Amino acid sequence: RSASSSHRAASACSTAVSEKALASCQKDLTVAVMGCAVNGPGEAREADVGIAGGKGEGLVFRKGKILRKVPEERLLDELLLEIERL
Repeated sequence: RSASSSHRAASACSTAVSEKALASCQKDLTVAVMGCAVNGPGEAREADVGIAGGKGEGLVFRKGKILRKVPEERLLDELLLEIERL
């Protein structure tokens, strides 16, 4: 598998895991799960909160503004924490 197809597969997996984790959320908000840390926050600026993956790390953002960079394995936990804060 090429690096780009591996990245797409990882993004699809992240999206599925995020959707499962958010299934019980009762808040009315838009969550973005983006595969690119470079363009993700800007492309998802309309989202209330989101994450964007990169190589080994990712970004947590709100309304397109980057809040912090976190290790890849912490992305989902950090997303859920940010949703709790809303």
